[in-house]
Amino acid sequence: MWTSTNQEKGFMAITGHYTHDWCLQCKILRFIYAPCPHTSEVLTDVLIDALMVWNVDTKLSTITLDNYTTNDALIGKIKEKLQINK
Repeated sequence: MWTSTNQEKGFMAITGHYTHDWCLQCKILRFIYAPCPHTSEVLTDVLIDALMVWNVDTKLSTITLDNYTTNDALIGKIKEKLQINK
């Protein structure tokens, strides 16, 4: 997550890491605008939408985040939404 210095615009980079023929592959899946305020609800919706566009919502095994305090609530909401999508 990157936020502009005036805290008005935020962007989220979503990357995918996987193996293909035993070679590690790293791809940027989306670099997407995240509207303010950057609450756990807003960030969850942005992330889940991106995962569903790439059809990886059912193949997800790990999410790595920074130490931003909103991420604690974000993880719980992501788990809930992914369970609903099963």
